Amino acid sequence: IVRYQDRWHLFTTIRSEKRTHQIEYSSFADWKDAGAAPRQILSFNAGYFCAPQVLYFTPHGKWYLLHQASDPSRPVTLQPAFSTSEKIDDPASWSPPQFLYDKHPANVKGWIDFWIICDAAKAHLFFTSNNGLMWRAETSLEHFPKGWSAPQVVLRGDIFEASHTYWLRGVDRYLTVVEA
Repeated sequence: IVRYQDRWHLFTTIRSEKRTHQIEYSSFADWKDAGAAPRQILSFNAGYFCAPQVLYFTPHGKWYLLHQASDPSRPVTLQPAFSTSEKIDDPASWSPPQFLYDKHPANVKGWIDFWIICDAAKAHLFFTSNNGLMWRAETSLEHFPKGWSAPQVVLRGDIFEASHTYWLRGVDRYLTVVEA
């Protein structure tokens, strides 16, 4: 969810009777109106896609929608992908998905629920692997959204999925929320 131009822009994973794992978009000015807001399924990909994160990447002047996409030709079907748009409020404007990695990293046997944050020099990609591991990779801002390093394990524990990492303004610390 993103607050932009006095509106909330909500991107969610939904499942329907016709198809599983789609991304739905809705927008509203106030949370009390969320239930009545028009909803649209993003149609930039005919295959499986879900787990959206939206971020604005200032150097490119674009919105990035990070999500999972399916590619049966790869050794691990689920892959991190992105779509871009210059208009967050136009569901038809999102580009076709592109994968973050040109080929699947050899050291990762499975991955889900991708999340990106940036600092002054780098973009950081976080994800989990459903076996108690949380991973991180990085790329320079100049190479974003490509050029990712080999992922490394950064946390081991009772971790399942859906990690979200934030930088906390004013205290100069990071906070990770993860399903466990």
